[in-house]
Amino acid sequence: MNKVKIVSNPYEKKVIFERWSDQFNSWVTIDQDTNANSKLISNEFQSGFFPFKVYEIVNQIIAEYSVPDEKLLISFSGSDDEFQELENLLFDTKFENIELEKTENYLENARDVLPEINNIFKKLDPLITKNIEDESGEIQQQLKRFSDASNDIVPICVLGTYSAGKSTFINSLIGCELLPSAETPVTAKVYKLSSTNQKDRASVRFTFKGEEVRIQVRADKLVFDSLEVEDELIDSINLAIHEEKVSSIIEKVHIILEELNDYSDSEIGDLIEIEIPFGRSTLDEVNYQIAIFDTPGSNSSTNLQHSDVLDKSMKGMSNGLPIFVTDSSSMDSTDNDNLKDKLKKVSGLDSRFTMIVVNKAESADINLRKFQKESFRNKIMNQSIPRELYAQGIFYVSSILGLGSKLNGELQGEFYSELYDTYKAKYSDASNDYYKRLFDFNIVPPQMKQSMIKSAEVNQNCIYANSGLLTIEDAIKNFVIKYSHYDKCQQARETLNRLIVITDKEIDEKNVDLSGRKLELQNKLDDKKASTLATIDERISKERGGHTTRYPEEMASFIKSLTQSLKKENVESLYSNYYEKYSQEYPEIVVEASHDGTNLLRKLKGQFNEAVQQFKSSEERRRKIEEKASV
Repeated sequence: MNKVKIVSNPYEKKVIFERWSDQFNSWVTIDQDTNANSKLISNEFQSGFFPFKVYEIVNQIIAEYSVPDEKLLISFSGSDDEFQELENLLFDTKFENIELEKTENYLENARDVLPEINNIFKKLDPLITKNIEDESGEIQQQLKRFSDASNDIVPICVLGTYSAGKSTFINSLIGCELLPSAETPVTAKVYKLSSTNQKDRASVRFTFKGEEVRIQVRADKLVFDSLEVEDELIDSINLAIHEEKVSSIIEKVHIILEELNDYSDSEIGDLIEIEIPFGRSTLDEVNYQIAIFDTPGSNSSTNLQHSDVLDKSMKGMSNGLPIFVTDSSSMDSTDNDNLKDKLKKVSGLDSRFTMIVVNKAESADINLRKFQKESFRNKIMNQSIPRELYAQGIFYVSSILGLGSKLNGELQGEFYSELYDTYKAKYSDASNDYYKRLFDFNIVPPQMKQSMIKSAEVNQNCIYANSGLLTIEDAIKNFVIKYSHYDKCQQARETLNRLIVITDKEIDEKNVDLSGRKLELQNKLDDKKASTLATIDERISKERGGHTTRYPEEMASFIKSLTQSLKKENVESLYSNYYEKYSQEYPEIVVEASHDGTNLLRKLKGQFNEAVQQFKSSEERRRKIEEKASV
C-alpha cells in the first residue's frame, strides 16, 4: 500500500508532501530530487491555504500514487481545523479507496494559540519596559505593533472596479443604508466602518481643513467637536438633515457622509472613520470586532493615492480579508491586472483568502446549465480578475436584494426600491419560470460548496439566501472565527522576533558599555592602588630613616638612665629598705640572706655589666648588618 503524508503549516503558509519509502523505512520528502515530475512540488499546491486546495491536492495524490485495487494511505500533519476539512472531503464515495490517519505531530489551531500568546506578552511587556532603555522609541513601537496584531479586530477590505456597487454591498453586509450609493461613482474617500454596541450613538471622524474633527450623532442632536459654530460645514449638514426630515441615527450619518462627499479633496482628508450600530448584520454574531474598509474603484484616477491611505489606515492591523467586488461584465478588465501586487503591498491583508464578489447578479445574463459545464467555468477562471485573484472562491450576489431582504423591502429611494420590487419574485418563488439561487453559481472548492448549499437551503429568509448574501456572510464568519488568527499569530511572531533583535542589541550595547566602564574603574583602581602603595613605601622609608637616626641617641640615653638608677648607693639604699621591711616579717629568711648580702649585690652588678656588654655587642652586629644591607 502506498503512503503519502501531507505536512501543512498554515502559520508559515507552507504545505509539503512526503512518501513512505520501504527501502529506507522512513518518510522521504517529495521534491525536485526525489520526484522532479510531481505536480505536488509546484507553487500551486505548496503555497496556497490548505483548506481551499484540499480537493485538488487529494486528486493529485491519487493521480500520482494510487495503485488499482489497492488502498492509498494519506497521513496528515497539521492543525485540527485543516484535518476536519480533509476528513469532510473524504466522506465522498469517490474517495472510498483512501485511508486517512492523523499523525502524532500536529499544530494547535490558531484560535487556541493566540490567547496563550497574549498571556505571554502580558508577562513580557512590563519586564521589557522596566529593564530595557528605549531612547529611540523603537521597542515601544514594536510592543504596540504586537498588541495591535494580536487584538480582536478583524479588518475586511472591500476593493474593486469603479461603480461595481461596493458601497451597496457593504450596506447589505451591515444591514442598513449607510454609505452613499448610486449608479454614478460616489466614493471619493476611504471609509472605515466599525460596529458599536450603543444603539443610540454613532460618530464620524475625519480631517477638515487640516484639523481633526469628530461629529457625535445622537437621537436628539449632533455634537460637533473641533468645528467653529459659524463653520459652513455645520450649516450644510444641519440644513440637509432638516430638509430630508430624517430622524434615525443611520439616516443622519448617511446625510453627513453625502455632505462630506461633496467637499473637495483638499478640504476633507482621505480617511473617514465611522462608528455605528450595524443594523441587521449576522457579522455581529462573531465575538470579534470587525472593521470594514470601503475604497474608491481600482480603475479610478485616485485609486493609487487611496491605496496608500488604506495601507496607512491599516497599520498595526493584521489578517485582513480582501473582498474584491466586480460585476459579470468586468471580470476580464485589464485595469485590474496589477491589483494582486497592490493587495500584497497592503501589509495587513492576507491575499490567500481573497474573495471575488460578482455583484449586480440579479440582472446578469448567467445560466446555470452553462455554469455546470467545466469548459464554461474554465473560461471564467481564465478571465483577468479570477486569474489574478482567485483564492477561496467567486461568489455571485445581488446586494440590493440582500439588503432589501434584511429591511423587509423598505429601501430608501425610488431606484433601489424599484429594482427590489422587480426582482424579488424571481428569487423567492420557486414556481417562477426564472427562479434563481445565486449561490448555485458560486465557484468554490467542492467540499465548501456542499456546506454552503445546505446552509442556504434551510434558511427561512428565501430572498436573503437566494441573493447570495447569506453564503458570503457565512464565508466571512468562517474566516473570522477559524482562519484569521493564523496571520495574527504569524505577525505576532514576526513582531516578537523583531523585538528580540532590538532587545538583544540593547543588551549587547549595555554589555559593551558595562565592560568599558568596568575597565575604566579597574584602571582607576589600579592607579589608586599604585599611588597608595607608593605613599606607604615613602612613609615606611621616612619612618625607618627617622628611627635609625634617633636609635643610638635614644639607646644611649636609656642606658645612661638605667646605669644611674642602679648605682651602688641606690642599690644599697634599696637593699636596706627591703632588709628592714622583711626582717620583721620573715626574720629567719632575712638572717640567712644577710650572710650572703654582699655576694648578692656583687652578683647583681655582675649581671648588669654582662647585660650592658651584650647590648653593645648586639648594637655592633646591627650596625654591620645595616651597612651590608645598604651596599
